[in-house]
Amino acid sequence: MKNFYSGTFIDTTLRDGEQAPGVVFSLAEKLAICQKLEAIGIKEIEAGIPAMGDEEIETLKTIHQQGFNFALLNWCRATIADLKLAKKTGIERVNISFPVSAIHLEAMGKDQKWLYKTMRTVLTYASQHFQFVAVGAQDASRCEPASLKTFIDRCQAFGVDRIRIADTVGRMQPLEVMQLFTFLSTAFPKMNFEFHAHNDLGMATANAQIALQFGANAVSTTVNGLGERAGNVPLEEIMVAENLRNGQSEYNLAALADICSYVAMASNRPIPDSKPVTGESVFRHESGIHTRAVLHNKLTYQAFDEHVVGRKFGIVFGKHSGSAAIRSFFETQSIALENSMLQSIINTVKRKASETKKVLTGQDLLQIYAGLMHTY
Repeated sequence: MKNFYSGTFIDTTLRDGEQAPGVVFSLAEKLAICQKLEAIGIKEIEAGIPAMGDEEIETLKTIHQQGFNFALLNWCRATIADLKLAKKTGIERVNISFPVSAIHLEAMGKDQKWLYKTMRTVLTYASQHFQFVAVGAQDASRCEPASLKTFIDRCQAFGVDRIRIADTVGRMQPLEVMQLFTFLSTAFPKMNFEFHAHNDLGMATANAQIALQFGANAVSTTVNGLGERAGNVPLEEIMVAENLRNGQSEYNLAALADICSYVAMASNRPIPDSKPVTGESVFRHESGIHTRAVLHNKLTYQAFDEHVVGRKFGIVFGKHSGSAAIRSFFETQSIALENSMLQSIINTVKRKASETKKVLTGQDLLQIYAGLMHTY
C-alpha cells in the first residue's frame, strides 16, 4: 500500500450529495463549493461520477485544473469502462464500488464468484492506471462477516490503498459500528478504512464518530447531510462533534455556516429550523429560565459557543419569555423600565406571541414600548 494522508473527513457533497432527488449543481456552484471546502481545510473530496457522460467529465477536468489544495477522487462502478472514463478527467485517485452483500449481488444478478473474478480484473487495471485506489464495499453493513473478511483480504492482496465500509441503507447502530471497526482494525491493522454512513435511522453522525474512535481512519461527509433518502453524515455535525471530543481542530470551523448556507441555496434544500449546528433555532433562546442563565453564561444552555461555527447568538421573545431577557434588551437600548411598564410589556409579548404563534424581535419590543408609553 502507498502512503497517503487525506484527513479525517472525505467530503462527497458533489457526488453523493448531488444524488439527492432533484439536486443539480452547476459548474459555477461546484467550484464555489470546492472553494468553501478548501477554506474549511478539507483534504479530500469525491468530486463526481465520470460515467455520467461527457459534461460530467469536462466538469471534473475543470475542477482538477483549478489546483485546489485538496485531493480529488472519482467514483466508479466496478468496470474497466468506468475506469477509462475516469482517466479522461486527469484525476489520479479513484474509488471503485463493489456490491458485497447477498441482497445487492442478487439484485444485480451476480454472485461471489463474479465478485472475485471482477475484482481481479478491475483492481489490476486500476493499480496500473491510477496513483491511488480506494474500494467501496457497498452494503458492507449487511454483508456476512466471513464474506466481508474475504473481500478485504483480496483487496489487500491487490494493494488497495483504502477500503470504504458502507452502511448503504443506514441500518447500523453505534454498538454495531463499534464491534465492526474493532474487528476490522484488529484483523487488518495495516489497512486504511473509511466509513460511509447513511442517516436512515438518524444515527449517521453518532455512527461516524464511533467508527473514528474504534479504527476508521476517515469518514465520508456531505454538507448539510445532503444525499439520497435521509442523507449522509453532515460535515458540520461530525466536524463539531470531533472538535468537542478532541478539544481542538485542524479545520476552520468558523467557515461552516457559510458553506452550509450556500449549499442549502444551491441545492434548494433549506436548512431546517432545528437542524444541529446550523439551524436557525440552535443559538436562539426564548424561555425565561434559559435566557436568564445564558445572559450570565451562554454555555449553560449551549453545547458550544456559536462563534466557533460562524453563527450568531440571539434572544427572541415569546410566550415563555421572562423579565430578565426583556429588561436586558431595553438596557441595551439605554431604556430603564419601571416594574409596572416591564410587566405590561411582558403581558403584551405573551399575548401577541400566542396570537401569532411566532417569536417577537427586538424591533417588536420597541414598538410595544412606544405604544404603551401613550397609555401611561
